[in-house]
Amino acid sequence: MSSALNIDSFSLCSRAGFVAHTAFQDILVTVPAEGVNAASLETQIRDATLDDLDRIVSLESDVAGISRNRDWAYFIQNELGAWRVSISVNRDGQLMGVLASIDHTYSRIVGPGVMRNEAAAIALAAAQLNYHVGQTILMLVPVLSRGLLETVYSWGGRNCEIHFVQCRGAYTSIDRIVIPSFMPETS
Repeated sequence: MSSALNIDSFSLCSRAGFVAHTAFQDILVTVPAEGVNAASLETQIRDATLDDLDRIVSLESDVAGISRNRDWAYFIQNELGAWRVSISVNRDGQLMGVLASIDHTYSRIVGPGVMRNEAAAIALAAAQLNYHVGQTILMLVPVLSRGLLETVYSWGGRNCEIHFVQCRGAYTSIDRIVIPSFMPETS
């Protein structure tokens, strides 16, 4: 992932054979005292537990093609006291999405997360933002997720940067929603 504002970095990646395949809008949201609203009849939102870990890892593998068991366990265990993880479950009990956020002196960001559809993404984004009432928090929103973008804008979001996802070699399209973070996670 490289910043559209850092032309030198983008050019370096391009010269090395990386090709931009999608973009994320970096959006700052100042969460009002009453929180944000995203009522959804399609999904139920709740805090994730370690009992959900296998389903979360499986969902991320299905949606994004990666497997980060240690990262998700780290977020859910929350030994730092700064992480929140929510999951979205549909009426049939299927896991529709997961989204984390961090509230730390050095970082306030929504992500990482993966979702099967925009309804789950919007509901999870609202849940995570509502953990940060009165704060300004960063969220990376995929440019192709038009409904999520419009909703984040309706919550007062404003763009502060654009990032391109680049890869070298074969690119596997992600047909669902991914909200990345800049966190090194457990590495």
